[in-house]
Amino acid sequence: MDIKKPDRKALKSYFVKNAVPTASNFADLIDGTLNQKDDGFAKPPNEPLSIEADGDNTSQKKAINFYRNFADPKAAWTLSLNPRSDPANPATAKPGWNIGDADGNSKLFIDQASGNVGVGTVAPGGYRLSVNGPVFVNGNVYPTAENAGRLRVGAAWGMPGLFSGEDGAKSLALGAPAGQKVYLGESTADAFVEAGTGNAWFKGKVGIGPGANAPGGMLDVRTGGAGAWDRLVVKTTNLWGDGNTQYVTIGEGGAEGIMLHNPHVVWMNGQQRASIRMGRSNGGSYWDVGVRADSVFSFINPDLGLTALTIDKAGRVGVGVAGGAAGERLDVNGRVKAGALTMGPWPANEGGYAFIGLNTMAQSDASNYALLVGTGAETGRTFINSPVDIRFRIKNAEQMVLQPGVLNIAGNVTIGGSIGVGGKVWIRTAHTGAPYLGVRPDGSVYGGPNKQAWEAFTLEMACSRALKDNIRPLSTDEAMATLDQLAPVKYDYKGEKIFRQHVGFIAEDMPDNLATESRQSLSPFEITPILTRVAQQQRQELLAIKEKVDEAVDYSALIAPLIEAVKQQQAQIGELQAQVRALEAH
Repeated sequence: MDIKKPDRKALKSYFVKNAVPTASNFADLIDGTLNQKDDGFAKPPNEPLSIEADGDNTSQKKAINFYRNFADPKAAWTLSLNPRSDPANPATAKPGWNIGDADGNSKLFIDQASGNVGVGTVAPGGYRLSVNGPVFVNGNVYPTAENAGRLRVGAAWGMPGLFSGEDGAKSLALGAPAGQKVYLGESTADAFVEAGTGNAWFKGKVGIGPGANAPGGMLDVRTGGAGAWDRLVVKTTNLWGDGNTQYVTIGEGGAEGIMLHNPHVVWMNGQQRASIRMGRSNGGSYWDVGVRADSVFSFINPDLGLTALTIDKAGRVGVGVAGGAAGERLDVNGRVKAGALTMGPWPANEGGYAFIGLNTMAQSDASNYALLVGTGAETGRTFINSPVDIRFRIKNAEQMVLQPGVLNIAGNVTIGGSIGVGGKVWIRTAHTGAPYLGVRPDGSVYGGPNKQAWEAFTLEMACSRALKDNIRPLSTDEAMATLDQLAPVKYDYKGEKIFRQHVGFIAEDMPDNLATESRQSLSPFEITPILTRVAQQQRQELLAIKEKVDEAVDYSALIAPLIEAVKQQQAQIGELQAQVRALEAH
């Protein structure tokens, strides 16, 4: 600011002794003094110093300019009574006490109507203090009364912290620019929340929920549920592993159980699994439960190299089978127990048979099995056994009972094929004193202690053409060759002596075309076709000889020898038929 008026030193020089002041000198003197009316500066009696702002009502009504030096081109501060939000726009003027710069920019404003204070703004609105820009407080902030504002910092209501107002529900936000942090605690090393991401970090334990004010682990979440099922605790424990090393655990620390809804376990590509592991310390092994390659779900014990249970993606279940079930819906490596019933490798012969039996009976005793199936050299051979008896039922009615030494059949027996018998065949009753059953010649049924009516029974073999295939004639040469190989013998059954020896054959010595597969039994019915074909051949030969004899010899002279020969031949045939009947009976 350029001041043209003379200073006091110059004015004094006008009025020294013997000086004659001029009108101009008096004008400078008058202009150098304050005039209450012209300068808007007054001190009325009993009133404070009064200053009138400059300009009309459309101006900023500047009252005082403060200069660091009058030589400065602009004032450092300006006190105005009608500042503007936009210094160039009179319409943005707002009556009030304002301290701003020489260009009209507000720095501190007090609204004339409300008394609200604006820092950096002339529009504090309904706020007692409105700050346009960041606020830094190096010290405590004390409210003047409990309900004086909407912000509580410090010991409000006997509680430390930061609180929203009490005049209705309010939200409280602690904000920071994205990527910056809001720190909690005595230093930045205690805890923070990162703006923009919501990430948070806490140096110590964190408790969430009622009763979690003394966290049982690094994270303790309480829900207010029943008993010790109301929490999720994350901490470290040495209750598994080597008993010393600390491992992260969920639940240990007062939480008795955790219920998870729709949990997911991530796939660990390096180990080709998505599973959880459970185990115990002090040398105990652990179990790995989860999904493996090819979508196989399994329970395995890596320490023992044991695969306990597998379920493949086709739903096939394997128990004790490494690699999953081999094509079966259920594949069990070992015995299976269902109540009192057990099935699997037979304890009496582990490598040779699979069995079904009662686990209430010692299966190491070979007499206790119920069903055996050969798996070794006798693969497929099947045995049914009972230490008591075997009963066959149809519609829950017993049709046949097998007991030691006794076969009881409730109805008729029809056999559509051959019967192989290794010993004698008797038809007996189960009654003591009358064990044999027969039919007398008159057709009446006999039951008694002997076999007097044995011959009355006839065994019939199903021979209908409808039951047979590949039917071919039996050649005379084959019949003759077979007959030559038959070796009739007399014999006694071991441990049994009767009034005479039995007559028959030895199964092991039978010709191949009459032998059974086991060579322990034979079919007497198959001997009859051999004898029939041989007898037919002999009859044809006799007829041919008779024709020649009739032509060459006196027939009447040969009648007597021929009759005798026929008698002998008939006697031989009778003996053979008797042997057949004996075979049929035995």
